[in-house]
Amino acid sequence: MGGDKSFMEAIRCKGIPRFMLIDQDGKFLNANMPRPSDGKTLEILNALPGL
Repeated sequence: MGGDKSFMEAIRCKGIPRFMLIDQDGKFLNANMPRPSDGKTLEILNALPGL
């Protein structure tokens, strides 16, 4: 992304790696997801309606 940080600022990302949950319409469901290997990730996914 070079020196342009506008995207990082728009999604409030302070570092990489960053894990986010985005729905099929592009809406952010959780911009602060834990790592996929974290047990909390499965809890968050299981709590989503319609899964």
